[in-house]
Amino acid sequence: MQRQFRFARAAIRLYAAILAIAVLLAAAAPIAYAQDDMPDANKAVVTRYFDELAQQNLDVLDEVIAPGYIEHFGSTETVYDDMETLKASWTDTFAMMGPFDLQIEDMIAEGDRVVTRFTILLMDGEVEIAGIHIARLEDGRIVETWENADQLTLMTAMGAVAPVDPTPEANKEVVRRLVEEVYNQQNLDVVEELFAPNAVEHRFDGDYVAEDFADLQAQIGEVFSGMPDLQLEIDDLIAEGDRVMVRFTQSSEAAGVNVSGVYIVRLEDGRIVEGWDHTDMLTLFAQLGLVELPQEPEMETIAAGFTGPQGILVDPDGNVWVIESGMGGEEAVEWVSPDSGQVEMAMMGDTARVVRISVDGEQTEVAALPSVFVGTEAIGGARLALLDGELYATVGQWLGELGPDRLELSASVAHIAADGAVSEAGNTWDIEGEQNPDGHVVDSHPYGLAAGPDGRLWVADAGANTLVAVDVETGEVTLEAVFDGLPGPLPNPLRGNALEMDPVPTGIVFDDEGTAYVSLLPGFPFIPGSTKVVTVDADGNAADFATGLTMLTDLRMGPDGNLYAVQIGVFGEQGPIPNSGAIIRVLEGDASEVVVSGLSFPTSVDFDADGNAYVTTNGVGAPGSGEVVMVHSLVDLPGMPVAEAMQMMMQTMEEAPAP
Repeated sequence: MQRQFRFARAAIRLYAAILAIAVLLAAAAPIAYAQDDMPDANKAVVTRYFDELAQQNLDVLDEVIAPGYIEHFGSTETVYDDMETLKASWTDTFAMMGPFDLQIEDMIAEGDRVVTRFTILLMDGEVEIAGIHIARLEDGRIVETWENADQLTLMTAMGAVAPVDPTPEANKEVVRRLVEEVYNQQNLDVVEELFAPNAVEHRFDGDYVAEDFADLQAQIGEVFSGMPDLQLEIDDLIAEGDRVMVRFTQSSEAAGVNVSGVYIVRLEDGRIVEGWDHTDMLTLFAQLGLVELPQEPEMETIAAGFTGPQGILVDPDGNVWVIESGMGGEEAVEWVSPDSGQVEMAMMGDTARVVRISVDGEQTEVAALPSVFVGTEAIGGARLALLDGELYATVGQWLGELGPDRLELSASVAHIAADGAVSEAGNTWDIEGEQNPDGHVVDSHPYGLAAGPDGRLWVADAGANTLVAVDVETGEVTLEAVFDGLPGPLPNPLRGNALEMDPVPTGIVFDDEGTAYVSLLPGFPFIPGSTKVVTVDADGNAADFATGLTMLTDLRMGPDGNLYAVQIGVFGEQGPIPNSGAIIRVLEGDASEVVVSGLSFPTSVDFDADGNAYVTTNGVGAPGSGEVVMVHSLVDLPGMPVAEAMQMMMQTMEEAPAP
């Protein structure tokens, strides 16, 4: 199963090409250029002019600037009769600017003109000044320039200028009086001093234009009638120009209200002419009993310290059982590398645990199972199930490249006795190794496990893409269904280069009528919305039950009679998206709902009789990072349509700042 979870790691390398231009002017005397060569020759002169000035080398001025040079800078014009005056001007400029970098962004030339677009970086790149420089040249020297740069930013950065505006502080005082005198002291007479006639208010329920001061006073007075002890506390007050923003908290003990808000006003001549109110109306209305907020999931971690938790089971007594994939061991064994596809050495050991968590939270290691660590993944325990009060588990994987002789408990269904003794109840490898029912890669990885209505254990084989049943009394294993590939965008070398994804069955569950439901992952490239839940009839025929789902790893029947699935995550362009795991209420067709989202690589879910859900998280993660999270009354939580929830998540990802 772990092999199907391989996330393709694409290393995107960006190569930057750096163009170095070296310009050498060999002669100090003026040079005459052919008319066709003039633009390129003039570009070389201007390029050298900028390069040398960026190094604060003023000697270049003697070579590239003509006597009587005229400089047009912004709205000023200066004529330099001698070079020393020009150098002195540059020396003063360098002193004010300090160290800087100058970058030529663009350069165009025609006739005797050269136009340069440049950027100056000051203060270790914190200040960026853009500008355009136009030079006129005669006989290889600059005789006149016109330059327009962002002088305001430059002078402000150097502390040479500062804006002068006395109105912000005065405007802030108006807003302070509005809060303290009008609202906190309920002095409505002050309204005429603070507001302009016909002031406009932009509110959540539309725009309001006061007919006169009496109308505005009446509107504010209505607030006091509902909250007679209303108090506003200023949390932040910011002003610029004619705008003032106040962030506040409003409270009323009598009404049971405590909400935050933001109010932005525009003032003219010291009076408020326009305002934008963004009070948290949802919370306010909920506190006033006018609306009912959606119920938020109540979650708590009840156990931690697991390594690759893959399956969870709640027994009739309320104990919670967890099975891990482990992290290999010290014994070297042959295995197939998930990266190269070749047989290599892997590390094996009994580090996959079966752990019981009692109702009081005590953890007990009941059994240890073999775990194989290869590449960056571990293959060990997968799922747990109870049959006639006995505990069983799916364990390990085996592949055709490794030969017919399986390692102990590989690709098996194991019985776990009360004393922790582990024995093989049946294996899924014999059918796969002898028949290869789907005709593709010979690979058996028993994963999903459920007790069937016929008294047998049913196994979703994620490697073989099959559904098999195990008679634990005789060890006989029978093939019940073979799952076809799902349409995919890429040729799949493991399926004869067909445009198919491996179906990868992961979960199996039965309803009260004996209908079998199976969840599919499917395989790479893990396209969002490509997953589904199918039903399987007595003849092994699969039919779509629910579609439009993503990367399902488990399937359970809740005590409310609904199917619930685990979405381990969403695979984006850069790989798995963090905290994109979810619990899905599976409904027929495309009506499924996200009930709990934001989980970190969940793998399995089960329920107690009260509808509380227990979820294994960090099934993919560092050793010891796995947890069991309890979601209180999950079956009672409302859901959001899967398509809508997926759209919201992807939009959030697109709007998030780049790391």
